[in-house]
Amino acid sequence: MNATFPPHAPYEKPVSKPLPQPSLPLEIWGATDKGRQREGNEDSIYPHSGTDMFTPNQQSLAQKGHLLLVADGVGGARAGAEASRWAVRVAVERYYDLPGPSLGNDLRTAIEMANASLYQYLQSTGIPNAGCTMAAALIHNNILYIANVGDSRVYLIRNGYITQLTHDHTLAQQKADQGLIRPEQVALDPDSNVLTRSLGSSPTVRVDLLQPQPLAPGDVVLVCSDGLTDMVAVDRIPQLISDAPLQKAAQRLIEAANRAGGVDNISVVLARVGGKAAAVPVKVKAARPERGAKHPWLFAVVGLGAVLLFALIALLSFVYYTRGRAGKSPSPPAVATATAPPTAVQALPGTEIVPPTDTVPPGHPTSTPRPTSTPVPSPSPRPGQGGKLTPTGTAPAQAVNITLLAPEAGSTTGNPVSFRWEGELEKGQTYQAVALHPESGYTLRSGSLDDPRWETHLPGEKFGQWRWWVEVIEDGKVVGRSAEWMFWFQPVQVGPGPTEPTPTLPR
Repeated sequence: MNATFPPHAPYEKPVSKPLPQPSLPLEIWGATDKGRQREGNEDSIYPHSGTDMFTPNQQSLAQKGHLLLVADGVGGARAGAEASRWAVRVAVERYYDLPGPSLGNDLRTAIEMANASLYQYLQSTGIPNAGCTMAAALIHNNILYIANVGDSRVYLIRNGYITQLTHDHTLAQQKADQGLIRPEQVALDPDSNVLTRSLGSSPTVRVDLLQPQPLAPGDVVLVCSDGLTDMVAVDRIPQLISDAPLQKAAQRLIEAANRAGGVDNISVVLARVGGKAAAVPVKVKAARPERGAKHPWLFAVVGLGAVLLFALIALLSFVYYTRGRAGKSPSPPAVATATAPPTAVQALPGTEIVPPTDTVPPGHPTSTPRPTSTPVPSPSPRPGQGGKLTPTGTAPAQAVNITLLAPEAGSTTGNPVSFRWEGELEKGQTYQAVALHPESGYTLRSGSLDDPRWETHLPGEKFGQWRWWVEVIEDGKVVGRSAEWMFWFQPVQVGPGPTEPTPTLPR
């Protein structure tokens, strides 16, 4: 059976080549456990999953980098385990066989080829309901590449802060993306285990590929299955890893998931850059002047100056915001809603997290080529078929040809904020731009727009990270949606200083 693969779009913002420098050393460790309630283990990981896995030589590693994979099987203990193992083996072999020169495109192509091979295998063996997820991280010359299908995840831990880099492909996450439920409701939603994308369910699959980003000494990359994140709070993960050797850190993570119930298989693959762990931030007491200090009054003066500066910034922010609200805006008034952010993990300072550049909106089902207008997923896993399901039909917003332009991903801006994009509309369609403040859930919507631009004032008190995207509206319904970008909003900047706000400690 011949399989075709979707065309690859180039990265929207290619990463510049790093300055010549030796690659930082890597410490890598993988571990998997069946948990406490499953009879078998449907997960497969790389490196780890058996002696028959392809092992690249040193020349291949130097040219293609170190590949980290986690695949979570779907379809029951034996079928799911076979599917995940097949997909990991093929993905590894195909990736190191591909000539390049784009490592990111090679990674995506390898996963697509693994999907096609798995689909043919499952059809030939008569178990078409099986499949697997796949989360992939690739590290080469201090650059991280990320790709995923399903709800296995990739995280980056830097200086004790953790950021989720991948986006889950589940029906519950799709509801949150569309504002139907809040982010805190995703884990408890009855559709949280319903996959909207998986490997092996159709001849082709859409693979999310994120923009590469540089790594720093002490960074830790974590690839894991939902058996970990469903049991262990994300903000606990940096403390569990801490400065321990990765073998010990992996053991801690698995033990924590099992102590919390271990309802699913648990898999982790860890990579630490530079050989030295980043310290987990801790609260410290304010420093006191030593006895006999010559100028104790100096601390009081500095403290008073800091308080006055903070008050000045707050006053200027309030004045700027109220003046912007009082003036006439060329766009319709924004309406606050309770739209949920796609992830609830604190962003890292200095790390640019860019949404996939070649994806359709999460939710495009892989189980049927022609979804119906109403999702009809089974409410719970069927006996003996594992913990994940694929829906029998959904009607998500379709992919649209919209390219976001500004604010650029990872950039910092102040009021007024000018949103710009490029795209094409069909007759009867309009644009609607959406800006979301993840920390508060506050959302601004532009209303119907014919032109690909929107200028508005963001509330001065809601500084920090924002996310934005563009929807296509037809007959009052959302029929398409662009990719999603993150930017930083800083209403007032006094004097020289960093252009990005300092994140708070994980809760």
